[in-house]
Amino acid sequence: MTENTKSTSSMAKGLLVGGIIGAAAALLLAPKPGRELRADLTNRYLDMQDKTKRTVAAVRDKALTMVRHAEDQASEVLDDARKNVN
Repeated sequence: MTENTKSTSSMAKGLLVGGIIGAAAALLLAPKPGRELRADLTNRYLDMQDKTKRTVAAVRDKALTMVRHAEDQASEVLDDARKNVN
């Protein structure tokens, strides 16, 4: 895993954890009945789950693009080296 991929992964995890903590704190501090509070928590959780899935998909797509680009560059370097050897 490259440093850039690790950084992106760490950022995504931080955003997820921070979002969950912030949403839970806001909901718990708001004066609402228990049933309404539980419904809000469930809705926020589902929203964060959806956002997380989209973020993970975007990070995965970006990583695959970077890998393909690196493979193309490596192939070009290898082809040039073969031409220079022959």
